[in-house]
Amino acid sequence: MNYYDINTRLYNIYKDILNRKKGTPDEFAKRYNISRRTLYNIMEEMKIRGADIKFSRINNCFYFNNDFEFKITMLEVSNKK
Repeated sequence: MNYYDINTRLYNIYKDILNRKKGTPDEFAKRYNISRRTLYNIMEEMKIRGADIKFSRINNCFYFNNDFEFKITMLEVSNKK
């Protein structure tokens, strides 16, 4: 998996958490074709960046318990010499 794919996956998971998309951790991981452990590793990366992620059993969704904003900056690299 390349850098673009990894960041795209991170951003999509961020958007689903932000929008409180429903699903258990296993269902959430299956949506992205990743293991539950990988899902939690991705969330840990977000936590390192300042996210406070919680899971609501009542609403069956992950959510941010703070005003976390995830931004990705892509730089274009030129091979011109």
